[in-house]
Amino acid sequence: MQALANRLMICGMHVHVGVEDPKHRIDLLNQIRYFWPHILALATSSPLWQGRNTGLKSYRISVFDELPRTGLPEKFDSFGEFERHARMLVDAGLVEDSPNIWWDVRPHGIFPTLEMRIADICTRMEDGIMIAAICASLLAMLKRLRRENQWWRVHSNMLVGENRWLAQRQGYDGGLVNFGCGERARDMVANGTSAHHQVAISEKAKSDGLKSEWRSPRLSIGWRWSR
Repeated sequence: MQALANRLMICGMHVHVGVEDPKHRIDLLNQIRYFWPHILALATSSPLWQGRNTGLKSYRISVFDELPRTGLPEKFDSFGEFERHARMLVDAGLVEDSPNIWWDVRPHGIFPTLEMRIADICTRMEDGIMIAAICASLLAMLKRLRRENQWWRVHSNMLVGENRWLAQRQGYDGGLVNFGCGERARDMVANGTSAHHQVAISEKAKSDGLKSEWRSPRLSIGWRWSR
């Protein structure tokens, strides 16, 4: 990955939800994409980079998106179609195996799971548990709809990507677009995400007369405050 790998000092949270039937796994993959910006909006936790406020609630997404095979997944009509695409990459020598496809959500190449990968690492354990529970609950809801011969509408990556950017940029502060009726949903949570808390702590430290000092990744990871 050359210089991109040197910049990859980020941490994301991956949630695996078991889906035994490969056909159901792909069906759920196509539908769950719509909710990914909502998960990111709740899980934003990387507003700071090298000691400064980036203005983004999830700067990690920007860093990770520089790598290949990231972002929103393709829409596949079957698990076989997904396998054929992954096999083409392997046969061409581009990747060793399908786990080297790093989409926001993917069928895992080894385990019978859908792996949710869009969330930042939350700084509170309770928040991490909440995000994992929401991921599992959303898939359970979609599976229940499927049993009743109902499906969530599958929107294009173009539209879902706009919500993904809104979530990355401002968390839930500005709301996301409800593409079913073309409006933005604003009332999501009240206490603030990890990103909100980090920015508040950073701004308070600056107001108290502290300054941030970025330490080289070759020596140590992270940054510290000093007078």
